[in-house]
Amino acid sequence: MRKIGFSRLRVELLFAALVSLVVAYGCHILIKEGGNYYLDGLIASEEYMYGKNEKMSLLFQEYVEDQGLLLENTGDILHWCRENKTSVTLYNETTQGLYSYYSFLGSQAQISTVDEMAFEVTSEYATGDFSVRFADGTKVRALFYYDRIYNYYNYFYTASLFAAGIFFFL
Repeated sequence: MRKIGFSRLRVELLFAALVSLVVAYGCHILIKEGGNYYLDGLIASEEYMYGKNEKMSLLFQEYVEDQGLLLENTGDILHWCRENKTSVTLYNETTQGLYSYYSFLGSQAQISTVDEMAFEVTSEYATGDFSVRFADGTKVRALFYYDRIYNYYNYFYTASLFAAGIFFFL
């Protein structure tokens, strides 16, 4: 008789653990996917991206004026990007419909040239409104990327794991 009671307790504990695991996994998926859906919608919002580009363009222009920067001062531009947790691509119109672009991502700068068609594809938000003038008079279009937003994906993932852990141990 005692052996049957112990077996029943084991089955109940196993069932409770399985139910907790299923609920925890569901919670994890719900929070993670809900958060990612929200962020995807935010990033796709033209008003949001336009406003962010406008704000960052003004901040960057202020920095360029304060420091008297030239487009070639890649180290200083990288420093500004790290300080503001952003990445920037600067498009400079050259002759024959070509654009040279200076891409500052993470800790490195890349300088390349693209034709006008590639420029139009890659610079959806790099309108003339977001232009920056350097100390030598060079005027470029600016397109900013927000590392801070992309970090929120990690926050939602961590929150979902935390919630899953709580539900599992309840």
